[in-house]
Amino acid sequence: MPAIRWLFLIVFVLVYLTACSNDDGLRPRCFQEENRRVTRTVSNRTGTVIAPDSDNPLSCNTIYVIEYDGTIEGFTIGLLWGCNLPEELKEDGTRVVFDGYAFETFETENICAHFFEFTQINRIEE
Repeated sequence: MPAIRWLFLIVFVLVYLTACSNDDGLRPRCFQEENRRVTRTVSNRTGTVIAPDSDNPLSCNTIYVIEYDGTIEGFTIGLLWGCNLPEELKEDGTRVVFDGYAFETFETENICAHFFEFTQINRIEE
């Protein structure tokens, strides 16, 4: 009888550990040192690259950002700072289509663009 109890206990612990995981399958690589949560996954969005030295009034001084088309629920700023924007797309006015992860911002932060990690991004040939 004790062997059945041990088996039950082991099965219970294994089920508990896997069921209580907060890992939703996402594997973000950016902003992890700041312990930011992924707040949403974005798919098949389009936008325009804005260079930091651009004359565009939406330019963010030192970083490349994407002005996305349309709206994204919960976003108050129309810009994304992609931590992993490929060098070949860092050209002002480049049109792109992308997927990725949006990260939380903290109430104490003054940001010019939402934190973002591209899982896929491609130039739109027009």
